[in-house]
Amino acid sequence: MESVTDCFEHVFEGTPVVRRYDLPGVHALNFVLEASLGGGGIASLRPDPQGKAYGQILSDVVLKNMPNLEDIKSTV
Repeated sequence: MESVTDCFEHVFEGTPVVRRYDLPGVHALNFVLEASLGGGGIASLRPDPQGKAYGQILSDVVLKNMPNLEDIKSTV
């Protein structure tokens, strides 16, 4: 979660608050960046419909120290 906080540090007006939710069954994560849109909704100067801009930023993050894919495959 620290990596996500560091990646989006520039969008927070105060102390960054990032919450992570696991989505079981689809092996996915949902990240909520509280107070990152500067007022939220239509009041924001940084609107992000459906999180598409933030999703694109997150997809550019390079993952480091990940386990070998063969090791993961043997545990599934």
